[in-house]
Amino acid sequence: MQVFLVSLVLLFIYTRHKLASLVVAIGLVAYSWTMNLMYTQEHGQQYPISFAALSKYSDYIFDIFIKPYARWTPYFFGMYIGLLYAEYSEVKNSKEIEEEISFRQASIGEKILIFRRLLESHKHGRRFFEWFGLSILAFVVFFPRLLQVGYQWPQAFHSMCLNFGRSLFPFAILMTVLPSLLGVKNTFIRTLLDKPIFNFMARISYGVYLVHGLVILYVANIKRYDTYFWI
Repeated sequence: MQVFLVSLVLLFIYTRHKLASLVVAIGLVAYSWTMNLMYTQEHGQQYPISFAALSKYSDYIFDIFIKPYARWTPYFFGMYIGLLYAEYSEVKNSKEIEEEISFRQASIGEKILIFRRLLESHKHGRRFFEWFGLSILAFVVFFPRLLQVGYQWPQAFHSMCLNFGRSLFPFAILMTVLPSLLGVKNTFIRTLLDKPIFNFMARISYGVYLVHGLVILYVANIKRYDTYFWI
């Protein structure tokens, strides 16, 4: 609830002065990252080994993980991406914008439109964003396992993973879908997600995020062994 209240303040500032709102949000994100890093480093918090071992990390979960100031970075990220997309939506179908328009003089929406046109004309550019995002996703999903099993990693690695993991995930998703989100045709992700099987999966799984917290709590309390993929 506190995150939504802070978001309302940021949105109000955004209606008055967009840059000021962004500066305040960046300051809040920097505060969150700093607090998380200091706490995990000072208390020696390490990446949980498994659901069965979550009880050993209850102080981190209740003192940091669920706190609003530790969770608002992905929320703010999504909010400002939504605001930028709203600006873009106002001009994306306009044919009046000349391609040679000055990037500096263009509005936010026009800048994004110019960027989309660059992606449309450069196949390797849109491929870069898609595979760059997928690479970060693979890192976020698989690298924490190396922190958990069979290695003695420095505390700094654990602190950075606990702190930046939730921020990297939405960033990776954005990079992966960005060309498709802007309306660029013939992208790998757009072609993949247009398949009937993925449309079906999207329809039946849309509401899962509403109950995922209950599922995690349930599994964490009944599971006594670890399950993972090793690559």
